[in-house]
Amino acid sequence: MVTFARVQRILQAISWKRGVFEQPRVRSFAVLAAVAVFAVGLMVALSNYPDLPSRVAPSVWLLVVACVPLTIFANASQFWLTARFVDAPVTLSRAMLITILSTAANMLPLPGGSLVRIAALKGMTNTYRQATAATILIAGCWLGVTMTLAGLALLLIGFVYAGMLVLPVGVGALSLSSYMILRGFLSAPAELVGLAVIQVIAVCVGALRIWLCFLALGESISYPHAMVFTLSTVTAAVIGVAPAGLGVTELLAAGIATGLGVAGAFGFLAAALNRLSGLLVIGPVALILHWLDVHRSARPAVSPVETSKE
Repeated sequence: MVTFARVQRILQAISWKRGVFEQPRVRSFAVLAAVAVFAVGLMVALSNYPDLPSRVAPSVWLLVVACVPLTIFANASQFWLTARFVDAPVTLSRAMLITILSTAANMLPLPGGSLVRIAALKGMTNTYRQATAATILIAGCWLGVTMTLAGLALLLIGFVYAGMLVLPVGVGALSLSSYMILRGFLSAPAELVGLAVIQVIAVCVGALRIWLCFLALGESISYPHAMVFTLSTVTAAVIGVAPAGLGVTELLAAGIATGLGVAGAFGFLAAALNRLSGLLVIGPVALILHWLDVHRSARPAVSPVETSKE
């Protein structure tokens, strides 16, 4: 019989094996390889449509950028619920801060974002195993939600065989993750339903951003088509060989576009535009937060005696 404690040990072993990606040489090679793949793919895509950058609709792209805070809020809500599952006291504003930092860190060490979230939970609960298990299981739930919605979208647009392949995998991952979350963390399913709703919203916002990116590039696709492209993000996260899926997400998006009858170059460029939109919001905010943290740490402490003299 598979117990939750055994699953925790398995998940902890998985997180230890990923420690190889934290080594400086491996991390540097992964970043360089990801940048090279992204750069080559971008050059190939632009060579097919050299005038495409000049055709980008700025107003539509601003809508993509405006959707980024919605993604951040949805991810922060997921982290907030994760903290509740392991009885860690965290406010939604604190969850927002950790989400922004983990998203920024995801571009550095592999898997940087997960490590930031796990470390934050461990600092609140001092239970590494619980924090790791909760983080990975909720990531599995996100995988299940994404694949389930993408599978339904494939069936809706007429790709029956692909939909019948993706949908059962999504339902299976969602069911297994939900069962283990209920078994290990929750006494009532209400919070699990809340988590599922938040994850559905997050995936739908991601699909909306992709749909707007295609629109900004002058290529019109349906929203169900855009939902299928969310598979590129979740698959790149599962593969986990590049920081934030750099290059891998775009290549997968190009492959999905080709399979859906859209030019692969548009798929690559839409995913790249979506990434750039996120970086335009996350990058400056993360830098400001880092500067504030450094400034706060460098500020000399004032003793009570000195305070009383003023």
